[in-house]
Amino acid sequence: MQSIFTFPRGIFCNAFLTFAVLFALSGCSDSEQIRTYETRKPDDVYAENHVEGSKPPERVAPPMMSAPSTETVGEPARMFGAMVRVGDQTWFYKLTGPVDEVNELVPQLREYVVSMKYENGQPVLTKPEGWEQLPGNQFRYATMKIPAESGDLEMSISPLPSSEEEVLAAVANINRWRGQLGLGEIKSTDIESAGDDPTLEISKATQDGRTIYFVNLVGEQQATGMRPPFAG
Repeated sequence: MQSIFTFPRGIFCNAFLTFAVLFALSGCSDSEQIRTYETRKPDDVYAENHVEGSKPPERVAPPMMSAPSTETVGEPARMFGAMVRVGDQTWFYKLTGPVDEVNELVPQLREYVVSMKYENGQPVLTKPEGWEQLPGNQFRYATMKIPAESGDLEMSISPLPSSEEEVLAAVANINRWRGQLGLGEIKSTDIESAGDDPTLEISKATQDGRTIYFVNLVGEQQATGMRPPFAG
């Protein structure tokens, strides 16, 4: 007679449950465990990597943004721009408009910037005949509305903290302006060799020991949006 060997039901269930638990535990690798980390304070890291007596750098607010351009994208345009360092700030003057109309204004705009007086680091704004001064806002210190044949043009006036490298900052800002007209970049040697001819793309002038950098650029207005002047 053939005999049949059977496991008690309780033993089989216990064995099955034990195997299931072991299988579940084996799936928990080290990568799935909760880990904790400690982050160090910036001042502690600074203290270990700088000489005694030095101070951590101050947190600087983001640079002021330029107002959105109102020029038509793709249209030929001429840009007059100027920048001058006064104390610990650099002042920016900029006007963009129709090529021929701005070209007629360039001598007057240049003379306006060169003759500007500064008190307590700020320009003493005057209004040549026919000009209108608009109040400043979050983007600009002031705006000068200047009459032209096709309508009023606006010259923005805005400051930013100066960098230590004046020429490098000037080159960076000129390249930013050139990019707004779809033009290529210049190098430091181009601005260092610039003369005082205002009809050229880059020129310079001196005022009370300061250097004023000018641009007279022609190109096509680009869809660059709001791009800030560079503090350095």
